[in-house]
Amino acid sequence: MTRILGMFLYVTSLLAVLGTGAYIAQLIQVFPVEHLASYGPRIPAVAALNARWLPHAPTLLFGAAVVSVLAVAGIWRSRSQVSNRPFALAALAVANYFLSLYCSMTLLVAWFLLPRLANMG
Repeated sequence: MTRILGMFLYVTSLLAVLGTGAYIAQLIQVFPVEHLASYGPRIPAVAALNARWLPHAPTLLFGAAVVSVLAVAGIWRSRSQVSNRPFALAALAVANYFLSLYCSMTLLVAWFLLPRLANMG
């Protein structure tokens, strides 16, 4: 049962990482980096810093998914104890979920929320 739960968590985390990468790519295509200046003259330093790496977030997320799949293949083929495999899958799922949440929240805060708040008053 734990093997099935571990695989379920891992597969859904892979879907989350790949889906987040696709969603971020679409949002950045619709709202490019120049969008930050549309709220007003002030661009917060955090938004400017994140504007450098957020366009590369889909590549980062896809690379993380590939590394994660390679790690799972290595774990699955290893001769170690079977009881450790579900825990390793769950740990990789947590890392995938964290990357997905971090990139999506950074996009939300740095792309939309902070520039609007900086130019309100």
